Amino acid sequence: MLEHIDNLLRQSAENKHLNFSISRPSRPDYHLRGDPLRIEQVLINLIGNAIKFTEQGEVSLTVAPVLETPERVRLRFEVRDTGIGMSASTQSELFKPFNQGDDSITRRFGGTGLGLSISKRMVELMNGEMGLISAEGQGSTFWFELPLERPPEKELPQTEAAADSISQAAKGPQLNGLRVLGVDDNRLNLMVLEKALKNEGAQVTLASDGLECLQILEAQPHDFDVVLMDIQMPVMDGLTATRTIRQNPRLAHIPVIALTAGVLPEERQAALDAGVNDFMAKPLDLHTMRKLLAHYVRALP
Repeated sequence: MLEHIDNLLRQSAENKHLNFSISRPSRPDYHLRGDPLRIEQVLINLIGNAIKFTEQGEVSLTVAPVLETPERVRLRFEVRDTGIGMSASTQSELFKPFNQGDDSITRRFGGTGLGLSISKRMVELMNGEMGLISAEGQGSTFWFELPLERPPEKELPQTEAAADSISQAAKGPQLNGLRVLGVDDNRLNLMVLEKALKNEGAQVTLASDGLECLQILEAQPHDFDVVLMDIQMPVMDGLTATRTIRQNPRLAHIPVIALTAGVLPEERQAALDAGVNDFMAKPLDLHTMRKLLAHYVRALP
């Protein structure tokens, strides 16, 4: 998960000439049970905001245990930046729904992707807590802590074997059980996408624009594991649809992968700001698609 976050966000930091680092737990043998997609979404939002609000210096993620027992580990995630920081009054408003802090910050830097209030709610749904340490002109540290269970020792080889079986180019469908909503205004693209996904065992629903995508999700908020979203579409484009998804507490947990024919650095940042989790190049490469979507299959219950 941390490697995926590094691959996704490091370029955004380097484009602003910022140092970006991830500090992992000192013990490499942790096997913990949690919700990797929710944790990843919260981290992408916090790190993306840190990069956006930092004009020079560094952004870092530190993951470390704060309490360990034979049954569980309490992990602390800290995202630190050397950005603009914020006043105590701004901090008190920051986690309220749809609040983006000071109006001057909003005008200067735009929205905040997934939204801090929704990120906080996600953490609380995982029985964790989130907080903030900041001062004007002195950067910010957003942190959250989660209690994660250790699986019984007898289950560890099975867990590792399951992960290995997905990462290998195994015979047979590799996306069994994955419920995908594909969104594209090009009928041929949708046909190709549907055929490729069904051949890999996925369940596929199609939409021709962002508005239709939202209508489907709002009617069936618990029926999809991932959305594949074209960016340039009539009626409603992919970024507008993604922002709307992120602002809806019933839908905000759903990962969105942008389908793009080519992404400039500023376009990539705009997509991340909207709440996109990842990118998939068009025309689709089947091997790349399988590898990327397997990441979401591993997170299925």
